[in-house]
This record gives sequence, C-alpha cells and structure tokens, in this order.
Amino acid sequence: MNQSVLVSRQKVPVTFDEKILEVEKESIMDDSKIKNYINGMSNEISQKEFDINGIKIDFQRKAGSKTLFYGTTVNITRKPDNKFVPGISLLRGNSACLLLILISRTDPNKKWVVLKKEFRPAVSRELKKEWLTELPACIIFENQMSNTNFIKSVCDELNLKIKDEKFPKFTDLTNVFLKDPHMIPSSGGCDEKIKIFSASFYVNDEDVKIFEESETEKYTSDKNMSIKIKKLDEGGFIDHPVNDMKIFSSLILYKNYLRKIGEVPILNKK
Repeated sequence: MNQSVLVSRQKVPVTFDEKILEVEKESIMDDSKIKNYINGMSNEISQKEFDINGIKIDFQRKAGSKTLFYGTTVNITRKPDNKFVPGISLLRGNSACLLLILISRTDPNKKWVVLKKEFRPAVSRELKKEWLTELPACIIFENQMSNTNFIKSVCDELNLKIKDEKFPKFTDLTNVFLKDPHMIPSSGGCDEKIKIFSASFYVNDEDVKIFEESETEKYTSDKNMSIKIKKLDEGGFIDHPVNDMKIFSSLILYKNYLRKIGEVPILNKK
C-alpha cells in the first residue's frame, strides 16, 4: 500500500519497514502520534529552506492494543546546498508527571516530595545501578488529558485519601509559566511533551518519619516501581542525588509558583 502526505504543500511519499504488516498501515497513519508528527513538520519546516523527500515508519511498539512508540525517519535536505539534515525520531507523544508536596501539620516550613524508583534499563549503565529516582509520571494517550487515574494511583499508594472532585484542583505548573504549556526534554530526537501537575497535602510528622525510616521501600501494586519520600530543604532542593530532569524542572516551577502565587492547592484540611 503506497501512501503520501502533504508537508508544507509538498507531496511526500510514506514508506514502511518490511516488518510492519499491511493491515496495520492504515491505522498507523490515523494514529494521533503520526498525524501530529506530520502536521508539526507542515507548520514548522519552510518550503523555501528545505526539501522533504520522504518519510519512513521504521517500527511501532505496542502495549496491548495501544501503540506506545513509533520510530520514524524523514529524509530532509537543505536548500540550496542539498545538505542532509538528521531526521531520525522516536515518537511517544505527550506525558505528565506529578509533583506532590507533603506539608507538616505542625510546621508548614517542613516539606517532603514524593518520588519513585523505577527500573530504567536504558540508563542503568550511566547510573551504575538499574533503578532511577524520578517523579511519578505516565504517558497520556489521546482523549486522556485529565490524568486522574495516574494521580489517584500515586495518592492511593501513600494512603492519601482524596475525593474525586479534588483532582481538578491539581495545578498545571507548565500552563502557569510557559507560553506553550509543556516541556520538551529531548528535542534532538523525540517528540515527547511533558506537563507538570502539582498539589500539596498535610501530613503528620510521625507518619512521614515511619515511611522515611522504613528499611523496605513501598512497592506499588505492579511491583515495577517503589514510592519514596524525600525532604525538601529551605531552598526547595532535595537532599538526595537525582538525575531526573523532571525533578529539577518541577522544583524550579514550584519555587516560582511559591514566590509569585503562593502554595500549590492543598487537598486536605490542616
């Protein structure tokens, strides 16, 4: 099945890796990840500066019926020297992370942040360990922008009882401070856009102390990650070595929010 699409008013052929079945090609072209990828090039690549000669769908990776990732290659050359422009991309779409702040009932200046440790084989060699400390996060599939399931799962693991009507009160920090309300962590080869949601919750010091001093980490129901709590110092930093870009970005936005607006929404009574 031969395909072509319009990119910046150019008719561009689309090819598929031989391992991709014929019956899958139509659904791939209808997938929002592929559509957004093509529309993005149409909006951003100038016909006067570049020639787009072809797009190849290299692979897709599924979890059940949902496609998590696509690998693509676009053949682009720059005018007038016909110089090749790198065009390999990993398409994974939008995602969201959660910055959940725990505040002491007795001393509001004492705060903790909820983190997770998850198996990340892609970076285990660089970290010299197989588990990465990061913010809880998830992929957002089409028509799933509320994120209530992912937020609720994190809160449930910590026994933070939050009524469903409270979920809209989570603040989208990216929407507050960024003109285009998301972060782009790896523009050189990935289309991922991340939104950061945040809220706070009053806790008893005794409960947090028990959690912090526990020798065994609290694993989630699927056993693929564990939940951790780390204290925030007065400057809003974590006294724990981290490599996760989401943690740094979220804390910067959170500190800006505190300075300009105040505390993020508190979901329970003091």
